[in-house]
Amino acid sequence: MTNMEENQGKGMDQLYGFLFVAILVTIFVSILLFAYLQKGLDGLGELASGFFLLLIWFGAVTLYQKLFNKQED
Repeated sequence: MTNMEENQGKGMDQLYGFLFVAILVTIFVSILLFAYLQKGLDGLGELASGFFLLLIWFGAVTLYQKLFNKQED
């Protein structure tokens, strides 16, 4: 590959990364906006508490997997 082709490939990777982040931010902002427009600040509180419970669930599942992977070894 020539240097120009490497730079073009790197530029495309950066573009795809930017598009991915832009899509994620758009989805996240639209969810927040929907919750706020439906229930006001109470809706954002419910959304935050639901997100917190989801994080606790993922943490518990990860801990469970780590414990049982150690026991199997």
